[in-house]
Amino acid sequence: MGQTGVRRPRGARARILGIGMAFLACVDGSGGEEVQVFEIAERGRLSLVESDLDRGAPVAFRVVLDDGGAEPTRTARVVTEDGRRLETRVERVAGTESTFGLELDGAFLRPGRYLIEVDVEGVHALNLRRYVVQIMGAE
Repeated sequence: MGQTGVRRPRGARARILGIGMAFLACVDGSGGEEVQVFEIAERGRLSLVESDLDRGAPVAFRVVLDDGGAEPTRTARVVTEDGRRLETRVERVAGTESTFGLELDGAFLRPGRYLIEVDVEGVHALNLRRYVVQIMGAE
């Protein structure tokens, strides 16, 4: 599991997302906000253990959207098993054509399953992609 530090401008969103299967720790240029970044695999699933997450830090997930769309942001929804729902946006990762990042407050994430739906441009019968994140409780 590799780690990399990347500086980002004060107030910028997590645009540090790239391609790879590694966990990356990224440091905010304002002096300390660490963003945990996880890639959701090709098959649309990611399993984590609660102890993998730092509750005080934002968590970013990255996904690959191969719909050929030109828009730099897309609408996304995060739906939890316990009925919580979050409407948000994913943003294209700088320097990539098809990798997008979604940043969530670490406090939002608890053990359970999360369905992430991302709207894609109209090349498919169902104009969205679905991803599942499973967070298992610490043992």
